[in-house]
Amino acid sequence: LKNQSPYGSAICNVDGSTLLITDSIFAENKATGAGGAVHNTFHTVLSVKNSVLYNNTASKGGAISSIGNNKILANDCIFNNNTATLNGGAIYGGKNTTITTTNTTFNKNTAHNLGGAICGDDNSNITTTNTTFTQNNATKNGGAIYGGKNTTITTIYTTFNKNTACNLGGSICSNIKSNILLVNSKIDNSPTDKGHAIYNTSSILALKGTTLIIRDNQTNNCKLKIENTDTTKILINSIEFSSETIIKGKLVDKYTSPKFNETIIVNLGQENITTKTDYDGAFIAKTNNTLLDTYNF
Repeated sequence: LKNQSPYGSAICNVDGSTLLITDSIFAENKATGAGGAVHNTFHTVLSVKNSVLYNNTASKGGAISSIGNNKILANDCIFNNNTATLNGGAIYGGKNTTITTTNTTFNKNTAHNLGGAICGDDNSNITTTNTTFTQNNATKNGGAIYGGKNTTITTIYTTFNKNTACNLGGSICSNIKSNILLVNSKIDNSPTDKGHAIYNTSSILALKGTTLIIRDNQTNNCKLKIENTDTTKILINSIEFSSETIIKGKLVDKYTSPKFNETIIVNLGQENITTKTDYDGAFIAKTNNTLLDTYNF
């Protein structure tokens, strides 16, 4: 409690080490550098189980940080009210880091740049299972999760609710050549100024058994809802809102083989748009609805 140091105010996990933390509480620790509670140097493994980390502060990784080439695992944990003055309100992973969370809650964590709850730098792999993100905030991009270039973000049975970003991606934002796969997950966010619930640059967004709801910032009414409860995946390339709404995507099975002549239904406010896939599994849904925004996935 209330420790202070440049890196890892409570614990510093050094090169090549494996650290297991169980049944612990880390509170009100402060690092002037990275890792408010725990910092990891190169090639380490950190496993945190059944623990609570709250009110910790650092420049990167309000609660936990890593330099890179690490593994960070959080099981049955609570991250609450942690703050990063730069990236990763709760967890920051440097380049080539694997971040895995299971049965974990992120609540009201804040980053004053990227990744309100979690930030993974370039070439990272972020996987969340049975995880809940609520009211996390990023001053710039990725209200709940931010991934750098060539990052893979996978959410399984994960819920995002009322997360916000001041610029891009109220829930999730990723950089170029990244992939986002949402499996049996739910995202319900108020939109940001740009990018709204998800912002994925020059990459692929895949939905599988997932509901994506995008709400109007002023009225909180549903602007766009995309729902896929099948075992297939919908790959969405882009959604363009101008004089008409154009949604372009592709439907594939679990082996990423195209599904031909399948019906796609997209709910836009009170309107259902119905279309079918072609031989390549591709589809285009259009409506005359006028909503002046663009979603790039």
